[in-house]
Amino acid sequence: MADLELVPDYYWRNLRTVVDTVLDAHPGLFTPEQHAVFEGWRAVPRPAQLLYARLLLRRGPDFRRSTLAYTEVGDVEAALAELAEARLVTLEPPLLVVDRIELFTVAELRVVGQRLGMNLRGRRAAVIEALLQAPAEAIEESLRILDPLVRRHGCSAFSRAQVVFFGNRQQDMSTFVRVALDQLRYAEYAVDRSHPLFADRAALDAYLAAGSRWDAAFAARMADDDAMLVALGDEAAEDLRRRPPVAPFRARVDPARADSRVVYRAARAQERLGDADAAAAGYRLLLQTRRHPPTAARAADRLGLLSQRQGDVAALADDVAPLLAEANLDEPSLRLVQRRLRLARVGPDPREAEPVPPERTLVIPAATGAHESARTGTKALYRGLEGHALTVEEAVLERLGGDGVWCEGSLYTTLFGLLFWETIFAPVPGAFQHPFQDAPVDRDTPLFYLRREPRFLARFAALAEGDVGAEVGQAWERYHGQVCRGVTWDRFPPGLLVRAARGLGAGLLPILDRLARQPARHAAGLPDLLAWVDGATLLAEVKGPGDQPSVEQRLWHAWLLAHGVPFTLVRVRRGAPDEAA
Repeated sequence: MADLELVPDYYWRNLRTVVDTVLDAHPGLFTPEQHAVFEGWRAVPRPAQLLYARLLLRRGPDFRRSTLAYTEVGDVEAALAELAEARLVTLEPPLLVVDRIELFTVAELRVVGQRLGMNLRGRRAAVIEALLQAPAEAIEESLRILDPLVRRHGCSAFSRAQVVFFGNRQQDMSTFVRVALDQLRYAEYAVDRSHPLFADRAALDAYLAAGSRWDAAFAARMADDDAMLVALGDEAAEDLRRRPPVAPFRARVDPARADSRVVYRAARAQERLGDADAAAAGYRLLLQTRRHPPTAARAADRLGLLSQRQGDVAALADDVAPLLAEANLDEPSLRLVQRRLRLARVGPDPREAEPVPPERTLVIPAATGAHESARTGTKALYRGLEGHALTVEEAVLERLGGDGVWCEGSLYTTLFGLLFWETIFAPVPGAFQHPFQDAPVDRDTPLFYLRREPRFLARFAALAEGDVGAEVGQAWERYHGQVCRGVTWDRFPPGLLVRAARGLGAGLLPILDRLARQPARHAAGLPDLLAWVDGATLLAEVKGPGDQPSVEQRLWHAWLLAHGVPFTLVRVRRGAPDEAA
């Protein structure tokens, strides 16, 4: 409901909720200086609090006075004076002229130029360049007369409060707004703040520092700045070596997770820079610490490749042995490491025990152009039976009869969410820290299943005895529109979900069982298509020319075949327009 009106003090209420909650539950996570900022804000008159709540939602720290008119505040000048006395804002802050200019439009800058006797023409860059020829004091005075500035202070304390409240760096106060506007609806669950994610202030500081370093590493990679990546990797490696272990339920906020990923990116940068020894040292550190097993597995794979290139694989098995014994290592990561050992000829072939999936080959003419999608990237197009351009998955589905859906993992994660909703949102200690979670905090860790094993076993037993299709339909009606990680409401209509659940029959529960044990890792690799061929359900993985199944896909293929789920691997070969499919 885009036209829903918020109550006048809505933003202030939300900020008070965050501040009061974290100070009541976790006062030790804030410094005395940060406590002083909070108390200063809570001590000013209510209109000043209302105004500051608005300022925190805006990009700053500098604002034009004319943009600070809010109905609920009333006398903005009085509110600004109160905030200035509390040192939460500065009126007319010192600012370089070149920075002050950026806050004004080109039309306004032309007006300033006229006051200074200048006739400014052209685009913004040209106008600014010409205006800067005037004396800085004169420009600053003219801009001040046009619209004085206000600078916000104390933002870092409130940002820290948001991290403590939400338990992550991604959510912010806009979450409240989206809920109020009915853009998001969260599930109902019991909030438990008696098991805080951050053990103490040092743990929170470490989490924030590691997160900022990860952000910097990501930006450096996007800018192809390998030298910066190496420098960040050195910092992360130093911290990673001394990071104390965290309680398992705090794994999501373990700073060593971010440190591990930065070290891995830095080692890859060392490879690009030609320093194989430094890269290998980074990979070995990740194998020694193993604070994020999937990253350690990728490090093992790269270390094995470097060892092969250098013709020295003697120590490889010893290097990766601790990782292979890691209890929290997920199956795809395990197979990735085993594959590298096999290629290096220091380990058995893990594929020997895998069943060979049935295959069929389809010859489909290519079409011109390419399909662009944020989800799938760039994909070559093929000619449909009626001459229209289709992706390879759509073309295969059409040739299988057209009755089905291109779903990959999202169909199954949606069914999992619907059928296990009560288990996912069960009151497990510390699982829900605030009312705006799309999953428990341990959802992407091995603890997710282990802490709920009796509940999962009971639910699987009940589903095995009941009508799974009816359960899906009822869950859709009960929970539709609520946020649950993995559930895609707008992609699969309820009728299709019910039909898919009934069509898979007894084969659905083994799929959901594997998802339950590692939701984040096992959601990848599921077959592209679910089709109904001659009335029977068939799962199909589609591979275009030159494409081969990934580790995750091969593991799913073996699982499906082992549990009797009808499955085929479809290999597509491009053919001439008149070649039969």
